[in-house]
Amino acid sequence: MNGRRSLVDLRKLIVELFRTILSIFPSVKIVWSAVLPRSNWRYSDNKVAMDKARKRLNSHGSSRALACGGQYLANSDFGKFEEHLFEKDGVHLSTLGTDIFLSNMSAGLEKFIKHNTPIHY
Repeated sequence: MNGRRSLVDLRKLIVELFRTILSIFPSVKIVWSAVLPRSNWRYSDNKVAMDKARKRLNSHGSSRALACGGQYLANSDFGKFEEHLFEKDGVHLSTLGTDIFLSNMSAGLEKFIKHNTPIHY
């Protein structure tokens, strides 16, 4: 366990959450927005282990979203931690980071809705 919850528990939670959403809203399309990198993690000082867990969680979440007919937003502009995209706390996005994130989210969702094509911003 790297943080407060194990990666296995988080993976199970994603599966359960997707099932619940789809049982209530069968025509909904789930979009997984990748968990962003950061320089600080609550409940763990092991940044390398947490980043590895983040990548594995994103892989699981995106593959589950695709498996149920949804999409994923990779947030490729945030592939690694870059200080200028985050506040000094290393967790929250800066104004620039927020602008990039929201722009990518908007463009990705528009592409998916209009063309039903993969979104990988």
